[in-house]
Amino acid sequence: MAHVTGGGLIDNVPRMLPPELAAEIDPETWTAPPIFAFLIGAGGVPRREQYRAFNMGIGFVLAVAPDDLADVLAAIPMAIAIGRVVPHDDSRPRVRLGPTIDG
Repeated sequence: MAHVTGGGLIDNVPRMLPPELAAEIDPETWTAPPIFAFLIGAGGVPRREQYRAFNMGIGFVLAVAPDDLADVLAAIPMAIAIGRVVPHDDSRPRVRLGPTIDG
């Protein structure tokens, strides 16, 4: 579990994973609240930094086994699947944000 506070998704999600794992997060799976568009536009915040500085509307992240996903989504009505856990490769970031952000 990761409570996404200061450090956003980029800094908080890796703290819940062992060193050999990384997270692939797909920002297309949710819509960030409008306040983030305002803050990002006013500050000219680069794309990856948006997810490090802000939670982008995701306040809490759980990593669950794929076989448990349906049960977790059913038990937590507002929960959504935002990505997956993958093996960590030192040549890539611990949190990967999809092709539109990380390339």
